[in-house]
Amino acid sequence: MNNKYTYDQFLGAAKDSENIKSTFIRRYRRLYEYSKQTGWYQNYNWIKPAKEGRADYLIYCYKDEDRKAIYVGLTCNLKKRHYGHRSVGSVHEFFGDRPIPAPLVLNSGLSSDEARKQEGDYVDKFRKEGWLILNRAKTGKESSSLGGYNTKLTYQECWKIAKQYKTKTAFQRGDVSAYRKALDKGWLDRWFKNVNRKKWTRERCYSEAHKYHSRSEFRIKSQSAYNSALKNGWLEDYCWFVRSARKSKWNEDACYQAAKKCCSRSEFAKRYSSAYKVATKNGWVSDYDWFKSTSVLLKGRIKWTYEACRREAQKYKTRWEFGEANSGAYHACLRNHWLDSFGWLQKK
Repeated sequence: MNNKYTYDQFLGAAKDSENIKSTFIRRYRRLYEYSKQTGWYQNYNWIKPAKEGRADYLIYCYKDEDRKAIYVGLTCNLKKRHYGHRSVGSVHEFFGDRPIPAPLVLNSGLSSDEARKQEGDYVDKFRKEGWLILNRAKTGKESSSLGGYNTKLTYQECWKIAKQYKTKTAFQRGDVSAYRKALDKGWLDRWFKNVNRKKWTRERCYSEAHKYHSRSEFRIKSQSAYNSALKNGWLEDYCWFVRSARKSKWNEDACYQAAKKCCSRSEFAKRYSSAYKVATKNGWVSDYDWFKSTSVLLKGRIKWTYEACRREAQKYKTRWEFGEANSGAYHACLRNHWLDSFGWLQKK
């Protein structure tokens, strides 16, 4: 092994990284690889940043007032958490193709224990008020999640929690932190290998769907039954489901008013793309007779030939003045490389 680094260099780098593993690995990648080979890295007394002592947690929520649905969560990095909700999870699934609103902060400046407790309190409060709760994981003081699974959970603790549930799905919804730890360690198959999966027949799905008021609630609270119903085309049979009717604001009059603000069809498509699509689909664009064609818009404009550009450039002393005063002629000169032939124009 090539003695590229000394132990003193390793100690200095570790202290420079505030004894935090992730910081050390990010700053000193090569030294990290070398220290693993020598055993320095494994034997060093690293200090992990403890979540428990922090007081920068906040409680946030996503609300859908129309369908009276809400998700309550806690985090210490709302920007990162919002990005996660837009990618996967119950919030992503609930909103589907619709834009997810910005999260609302309910409380901030909390310690981990306070945040856990208040998260559970908020969930209970909204549930009593009749809101549809989108949270799948267990909330409250007894939950173990703080924006990621608790690395201190042991095999015995995870097994004790897992025994409370009959299936992997129930385990995941009940305690996501213990579930993720068990999933990473490969314990799940050992604990749930003899569990028979429920077969969702047409009658079973129909009975299960009757527990819910809308498709979104059915999808969130009974995903496997929903998937079976969707796959087999049974969802249309559930006529009691309330479907949210989202009407487009771009009716005939709204499209007409937006089009009146534009001179051409291309400008209309650029400024009001949604209105343009609706108007094109319904054949209203043909009625907008004020739209001018590109050839008409260009009619009367000067064609910047070499001689025309030369005459225009003689009015100025510098290239900068030329460009400021007549950008059309200046850019024609740039495209055709004529500026160097105008020797009287000084460069800035």
